[in-house]
Amino acid sequence: MRFNFIYILVTSFILCICVSNTCYGQSKMMMKNISEEKGAIPPEYGKENSTLICILSEKKRYAKSYNKYLQKNMGKEYTGEIVYITDAESKTEKYADLDKYRYLFFRDHYQSPTSEYMTSKFYIIDRKLDKTYKCKMTSGAFGKLILGYAIQLEKKRNSWK
Repeated sequence: MRFNFIYILVTSFILCICVSNTCYGQSKMMMKNISEEKGAIPPEYGKENSTLICILSEKKRYAKSYNKYLQKNMGKEYTGEIVYITDAESKTEKYADLDKYRYLFFRDHYQSPTSEYMTSKFYIIDRKLDKTYKCKMTSGAFGKLILGYAIQLEKKRNSWK
């Protein structure tokens, strides 16, 4: 009985260390991929004081969860001005000022060919230059990618101060 308890305790401890290291490794890899050097963030991002447009999902099956994490995770780490609107709204006269609303953050999501889960890929569009910056990393854990983007965009924004 005592052996079983010690065995379970040691096994649980080792498992916790492995899971922790895996999560840390994924976060580190994510931060490397969400960078200017990897083509995921515009070089001029944050130089001008513009408002980031974050595109909300309108697909009924995923919208509630995605939109919740988008607003929660962007709001947690990013201190610049943000508006959360639909893609259609972003094309209206209200958001036509490319100096004020220069950058647009959005995602594509699709069924992964190797899994039953949806995979997300994120982009930033520089509307002034009509150029798209793509994160090469994709994931089903879109909340973590959004948080990674929020952290990296905030760093880039603060690099101009």
